[in-house]
Amino acid sequence: TSNPAGSGELARSIICYKNSYILTKEGLSNLKKYTANCFGLDKLSILDRINWVNDNLDLLLNIGTDNNWNYIFKANEPLLFLACILELQGYYKDPDNFKSNLPIYNDATCSGLQHLASMVKDVNLAKYVNLIKSENKDKPFDLYQIMAEKVQEKIKGLNESFQIKFKGIKFTRKFVKSGIMTIPYGASIIGITDQLIRDFFTLIIEVIEVKGVKAHKEFYLLNNKEFYLNDFEIKLTKKEIYILAQIIHGCLYESHPSLTKFVKYLKAINKI
Repeated sequence: TSNPAGSGELARSIICYKNSYILTKEGLSNLKKYTANCFGLDKLSILDRINWVNDNLDLLLNIGTDNNWNYIFKANEPLLFLACILELQGYYKDPDNFKSNLPIYNDATCSGLQHLASMVKDVNLAKYVNLIKSENKDKPFDLYQIMAEKVQEKIKGLNESFQIKFKGIKFTRKFVKSGIMTIPYGASIIGITDQLIRDFFTLIIEVIEVKGVKAHKEFYLLNNKEFYLNDFEIKLTKKEIYILAQIIHGCLYESHPSLTKFVKYLKAINKI
């Protein structure tokens, strides 16, 4: 089951299948993998995720009995994490007879790009969106992180004035994710500009005086300190944010030119 877009974590944590089944060895492994995913370890290899649960099993099995509920709030998805813990506790109380009806959600890796990679047979892109067969010991690829690094490299090739403007920004996967994720669904550079402003910037109006004449000028303040490389305040104009959006948009297509051909083909069909 894919993660239902827009659905609340509380709803997903209490949904159960009508029929329950005794956990097999494979089922238990999947439950442990999902437990680690909900904690926020989905970028580790499957083997490392299962080992993390095994290494912390005593702690997980005693959550609630020792009134140590606060541990669940260390998880990225605490309510889903708690649902997994309760399932593990039920299993280890009676491994031979415990029946599970907990749905395990498998999230895709950039599902739009997975479809496009398959359609254009781009093996390189397919690898980065985890369509290529892998082993349990292999770490999944993180396309967003790869693109974030490419954005950082592209910044170094800009003229000096733009480099100065952007050099204090920490370009993480989170910063580029929305832009990259929505490109397969037709996001334009202007659309990515609007996403960046909505998610990471606050509009501020400053009074600028030039030769005795006062004027109001709009800036956008980067409002999240996790994207700061230092303590200097980062204020950009909309044009400068547009340049960032242009780079994010361009990195994906430059890395995978087969996508450019295919998108042009789709647009040509659309004109008909």
